Amino acid sequence: MNLRRILAATDHTQLSPTATAADIARLCAEAARHQTASVCVAPARVCDAKAELERLGLIYTQRTSGKFVTEDAAAIDAAR
Repeated sequence: MNLRRILAATDHTQLSPTATAADIARLCAEAARHQTASVCVAPARVCDAKAELERLGLIYTQRTSGKFVTEDAAAIDAAR
């Protein structure tokens, strides 16, 4: 199994109750760079993770429908 397939099935996780917003931003950037399956954070840091993933262009809002993960290859490549 190659590394890309392993990372695509891996959750990038930071559950420490002392994690800062900067720690979560770094976690999201690493997850985008390595294209992991997901980012797992403590409940108190979900808003920080969402904001960072939006800043990276990986989450977008569709009015009246909610938030979605982008399928735009250019946005995903730019986040790497």
